[in-house]
Amino acid sequence: TVNGAGATNTITTTTTPPSLAVTGTGVPGDTVAVTVGNQTQTTTVGADGNWSTSFSGTTLPADGTHTASAVFSGNGSMQTIPGPGFVIDMTPPPLGVSDGVQSTGDVENLAEYADGITLTGTSEPGARVAVTIGTVTHPATVAADGTWTVTFTPAQVAGGERTETVTLRATDALGNVTTRTETLVLDTVPPPLGLNQVTGDNLINRSESQSSIVIGGTATANTTVTLTIEGMPGPTTVNVDSNGNWSHGLSRGVFAEGTYTRQITATTQDAAGNPTTVTRTLNIDTQMAVDFGAGAIAGDNVVNLAESNGSIALSGTVARDATRVEVQWLGQPIPATINTDGTWSLTLPAGAAGSISRDSTITVTAWDAAGNSQQATRHLRIDLET
Repeated sequence: TVNGAGATNTITTTTTPPSLAVTGTGVPGDTVAVTVGNQTQTTTVGADGNWSTSFSGTTLPADGTHTASAVFSGNGSMQTIPGPGFVIDMTPPPLGVSDGVQSTGDVENLAEYADGITLTGTSEPGARVAVTIGTVTHPATVAADGTWTVTFTPAQVAGGERTETVTLRATDALGNVTTRTETLVLDTVPPPLGLNQVTGDNLINRSESQSSIVIGGTATANTTVTLTIEGMPGPTTVNVDSNGNWSHGLSRGVFAEGTYTRQITATTQDAAGNPTTVTRTLNIDTQMAVDFGAGAIAGDNVVNLAESNGSIALSGTVARDATRVEVQWLGQPIPATINTDGTWSLTLPAGAAGSISRDSTITVTAWDAAGNSQQATRHLRIDLET
């Protein structure tokens, strides 16, 4: 006989020890040849009528489903009797990682991190995969095509510039286990980027517009910055030096005359693909205007003796954004009043013309907050003999 006929036994990598035994009874002294799969073991029936044989190590049959067969030989006769069945699976399930870890060339940047940390891989269809990062474990069932996917939320894995150990475990239907360790690389920190004030105050006046202008800032050393200036061709790629500084020069006259704004945008990106963008509004104000009134000073642009002994009224027009108006006559600067209607006015006191007849030039100068200035002049005759 063969014990256990009709029963099925399972042997896997978790079987301790990984071996199988076939036993039975027979005629003492008969030879029993037991075959399981691709392996055969021979034994002799003992004096008590029992026999046994085992398979282990190199004699363990190949993976598969097998039924034992025992051939009894003795006294010139042979008899074959079937024995128990065996399911042998000594092969742990394959476990691969396709995406999301250091070995696959992946770094989790801020944009990817916002949607969760996703790892994908392969294993035996139907196997169970467990992926652990820190104290959080996500299970997955391997699909029919042999793939699996798990996703960790940002709340489960903190961001930053760091690495985390990833432990993976695959268990097949018979309990065989494969484990492996990977590294998760996180870089969710945008790179530093500074954009300096242009011309010190982000305001370009007429004088500054006639000189070269430098736009610059700071960033990670030996990287690049992409610079875009509204209304100009671009963008322009600027190299960051080894000290973390970058600059881009603009030729004189690139900003047209007028009063308007332009947006400056600087962008950089780190090796993980994290971008940083800084914007700045640049004010351009290159205009200033001032003039004398339409009429002649003192009625005829001549100051006589009587007029010099009295006050002389001066006035004119000025840009509404003027912050200061000054009149210069005979070497004396005299501040004028700026009126809300776009005019300026000044009353020269008696004696301002001096005591000598002569030709003179009177100049009015206006300034605005941007530092722009404009002048206008009039020829004025001083005639104290009339």
